[in-house]
Amino acid sequence: TGIFLEFYQALLAEFQQRYPGVVEQSKAFLFHMPFTKIAQKALKLAQGMVSLDRVQEWTSHLETATLINRQVGNIYTGSLYMSLLSLLINDEKLDAGDKIAMFSYGSGAVAELFILEIQANFDMQVDYNLIIKMLENRKALSIADYERIYQTRLPQDGSDFLGKPEANYHGFYIKDIHNHQRTYGYQ
Repeated sequence: TGIFLEFYQALLAEFQQRYPGVVEQSKAFLFHMPFTKIAQKALKLAQGMVSLDRVQEWTSHLETATLINRQVGNIYTGSLYMSLLSLLINDEKLDAGDKIAMFSYGSGAVAELFILEIQANFDMQVDYNLIIKMLENRKALSIADYERIYQTRLPQDGSDFLGKPEANYHGFYIKDIHNHQRTYGYQ
């Protein structure tokens, strides 16, 4: 947590120095979140670096940005983009042209801060009902099933692989791998 927050604070200061006023134009600030409270801690560090009004606005958007994260749990790598998805489908205060600051952090001590701009008709691009349906249709796994799936190794040496989803599975799966190229299927 400490290194994450140090990187965030240093990167925010450097970004503001290189691009004065750009971060402050962002309507929301999203984070890579291995756990949701880390974003709250990061926003507290922004106090004094940006206006208090801006920090309060970012904090108000954080609740909708973490709704899906709280349902799904820690997915680590995808947490930043899951927050973006949650914000886009749950936050009614966003408009085309609004900017969103994104802080990405990797455990290899690498971090990025970048700004997105919401495009026109963004709300037409994400199927809210499909997302909710997918969340509601998740399948609980036993520890044994989880371990079996987790320990499944895909070829790294260029050899072929043919995937087969379980009979009752619905969603994307690796259909095959040929010459290091993955093909995904949907069932």
